[in-house]
Amino acid sequence: CIRDRYRLHYARWIQQSDAPMVFTHQFLPRMLQAHWDPRSGSKAVVMVFDGLRTDAWEELLRPVFEERFVVIESRPGSALIPTETHLSRKAISAGCLPDSFTSTNELKLLQAWLKAHLGLNPQFRAVKDDDTVASGMTVRYDSDQLEYIVFNFTDQNLHGNPQDLAFIYDTTVQEIIRQDVRSVLRELPDDSLIFVTSDHGFTPVPKPTVRIPESIVADRRDVKYRIALTTNRLQGSEGKKVIEFDARVMGIPPHSESVPNVPISHVLFPRPGYTLRRPKYHYDPDRYTHGGLSLAECLVPMVVLGPRRADQPALHIER
Repeated sequence: CIRDRYRLHYARWIQQSDAPMVFTHQFLPRMLQAHWDPRSGSKAVVMVFDGLRTDAWEELLRPVFEERFVVIESRPGSALIPTETHLSRKAISAGCLPDSFTSTNELKLLQAWLKAHLGLNPQFRAVKDDDTVASGMTVRYDSDQLEYIVFNFTDQNLHGNPQDLAFIYDTTVQEIIRQDVRSVLRELPDDSLIFVTSDHGFTPVPKPTVRIPESIVADRRDVKYRIALTTNRLQGSEGKKVIEFDARVMGIPPHSESVPNVPISHVLFPRPGYTLRRPKYHYDPDRYTHGGLSLAECLVPMVVLGPRRADQPALHIER
């Protein structure tokens, strides 16, 4: 079970530069820095697709990118856990674990990493910087050497959507890919290097619940449907329905999100077939969500694409 493997190895993996998966905080050093030489003259374009699962990348987006570019490297990727945007997505631009963030602003985090690790100080233009946009491009920072783009269509269109997942992808998501993503790809120079990733995936929410008692949380808002930050272990039969992590080794701020001066000792994730329930509060989850420890939430693309070779045919026909 992926949950048990993460419980056994996650604390070590996120500290390893050669971990078997590339975690989101390792994307810049292990993907961008490994393939891009700022002195080469080629522009680097980082594209982050918020909420994009690996299977959705392979089926929907990869064919669109391969109309102009070829895959140079594709590696197994993982979101940081908890698989939440404010942790895992910010870690992409920061190049470090959340407990080492120096800002909450993605541009400031990116600039700090580029200066510290590549000696670069690009003059970015904030073409777009609005995370309230419901779909399409929400962030676009452009400079002569590097461009950083965030698309938010999968995340915004899956939260609160009761439709079947296949229907959402075949309608809303496909249309945004056709219009927004293709328009960006058409603008890029032919010799661009493109770096694609996501911060987390999505999963359907099971109906059976595990109630987290008020006695082990600083505030009920520290309990979400796929994760709980607790001050103690969950005991008894309910404890067997969760996976427990030591909060101190997860690379996240070890305190309550709602009451910052209260330390947490454990992070709980529901086992397959369960979701978490807040103490003394109504239960009304979206049909699809994230934050937990399932394959669908953790596995994300880590892909580098580059220009086609001159001797490659323009058209490739398969049977």
